[in-house]
Amino acid sequence: MEKIGSEIHFLKDNLSKQLQIYHHYETRANYTLALSSAILLFAITILMSKPAFALGLYIIIFTTFVALVFSLLTLKPPKIMRKKRQEESLFYHNNINGMSLGDFTKKIEKTFSSPQEIVKQYSLEIYNLATYSISPRRIFSVYTALTLVIGLTIGIILILIKIL
Repeated sequence: MEKIGSEIHFLKDNLSKQLQIYHHYETRANYTLALSSAILLFAITILMSKPAFALGLYIIIFTTFVALVFSLLTLKPPKIMRKKRQEESLFYHNNINGMSLGDFTKKIEKTFSSPQEIVKQYSLEIYNLATYSISPRRIFSVYTALTLVIGLTIGIILILIKIL
């Protein structure tokens, strides 16, 4: 029984770490969403007052808009990336919502009757969280950062060339 207790403790810590990673990507997406919106508005305002820098500003506006879309996709990845008819654990809210209280109680009792079943439920939740929630968010988060940095760099270089 000591072994099962340490396994469950390990899985609990692992689940906690995966949730922290998940929240990290959500926070990062919120920051890039705000930053992209501010840069977009600033670039549009400058474009209206200084049309001489149009090419650089158009690049900044376009790439910032694309980064804005990627930020939104980080917060809510397309369903095709999140749902693949995977088995859901007892932790998953839609799994709980789809059951009556009696059915949920029976499943919990069944799970607690077997330490291996507890390990299975934790493992299933960790796997689903990492594979179907965190992985798509990580992909879009990287695309957001790359798009924003590359677009701003190219746009600023073109504006500086125009000035000089």
